[in-house]
Amino acid sequence: MILACHPRGGSTWLSEIMLHLQNSVLIDEPLWRGHYQSVNYMPTAKEGKLKSLSKLGFYFDQPIPCEAKWDEAREILEKTMKGEYWHYDLYNKNNILSRKKADIYITKFCYAHLMLPWIHQQFNLKSIVMHRHPCAVIASQLQHAAFQKIVKNPAGALPHFRYNDLYERYQPIWKKLDNPESFLAAIWAIKTKYITEQPPPQMDCLTLYYEDLIVDFANQIEKINLHFQIKLPESIYQQKEKPNTSTQTQALNGEQQLVKWKSILSNRQINSIMWVVDAFDVPIYGPELMPNYPRS
Repeated sequence: MILACHPRGGSTWLSEIMLHLQNSVLIDEPLWRGHYQSVNYMPTAKEGKLKSLSKLGFYFDQPIPCEAKWDEAREILEKTMKGEYWHYDLYNKNNILSRKKADIYITKFCYAHLMLPWIHQQFNLKSIVMHRHPCAVIASQLQHAAFQKIVKNPAGALPHFRYNDLYERYQPIWKKLDNPESFLAAIWAIKTKYITEQPPPQMDCLTLYYEDLIVDFANQIEKINLHFQIKLPESIYQQKEKPNTSTQTQALNGEQQLVKWKSILSNRQINSIMWVVDAFDVPIYGPELMPNYPRS
């Protein structure tokens, strides 16, 4: 199974919920290609978890169109999702013995939105895509050390990489990005727009919203159970109040968690983020805390 979220979009919390499944193992962000820096920065061969992906020249969020034939990428992803690659950073969320006895492989992708429909075309699997408000995602990113390499002015011309025409389509926007939050908003927007505009038959995918998981936990868990035809154990209800391992802060109640970004971001930053989201024409979120897209 696949869990697809944005970095700092609730992926760790969701994966820790799913790890309550007996004999499951988490494969953690195999597509990570290093830290975001600017539009025109191409990750080097030394960056990322899997060197085989580096040799293919993957960008930070690599697109692969549904109709593409890329046998090398397919082979690497198949081996990855079957747990055939060994790299400590892929399995550091698990017990050391869990990989050997696993029956269920859960792959957490934070950089797969632009190839997820293609992955579904290649493999018979089910996935969850979880969205979170762009301001909440970016507020969390800006506070995290992993995002401190973004240059003050991250705009620029795109580097050359395979299937980069999806990015080229928005070149006028990339050239206007003048601060880290607008750059991160553009990444959020291009990924969210692509994945939400895919025709439903292309993916056996459940769409969740982080905000719904906060305020309506039990019903969202039931949706997960129905989608995967599983029964998550009662122990997952302890996870609702437990801070995940990606943060050092104490757990917040639902309302506090939803409004937290408003106390982190300035009005200028919020306006900058939402301008980019509007420029990409992504209607899922507006100034309100909850998503305004029809939720199922």
